[in-house]
Amino acid sequence: MNRRSVIRQLAVGCTAVSVGCSEFVRQSEHQLWLLRIMNRSSQSISLSISISRSGEKIFNQTYSDIVSSRETEQDSSADADSPDIRLIKREWSPERGDYTLEYSFRGEKERLDVADMGDFETDHLGLEIIFLGGAMVPLEPTFNLIEFESEKNAREAVANIR
Repeated sequence: MNRRSVIRQLAVGCTAVSVGCSEFVRQSEHQLWLLRIMNRSSQSISLSISISRSGEKIFNQTYSDIVSSRETEQDSSADADSPDIRLIKREWSPERGDYTLEYSFRGEKERLDVADMGDFETDHLGLEIIFLGGAMVPLEPTFNLIEFESEKNAREAVANIR
């Protein structure tokens, strides 16, 4: 199975929220399995990211010059080898905890508590930051959660995304 088909399957299988399901996980503790940064803007970006679990910093990295997807001459797939994407996985153990993402972009620092992003149907999560805009509109990050149905699905996703 090639990388793109695996990623497409994950996107369809893991991010869809079931219609009609009324039970949501309403706790602050989750398991964060991965972080994906995608630059879909019209210009290169640089940012610093740190992730904390229950107050303890577990990841800290600066990314310089993540090129725009428009500069890569590739389609807009979620291929982790694409120069406009940074996939962070296996940098921390996905233990249960209260996860916080802090990022610095263009001199502005922001903090995002994963538990405040909404109600979840699972406690196995991934986080995606997509940068949009640039030429005619302000360059802004947007945030999406990837919800894995189970720990098994999360482990398979982390193992298969390259």
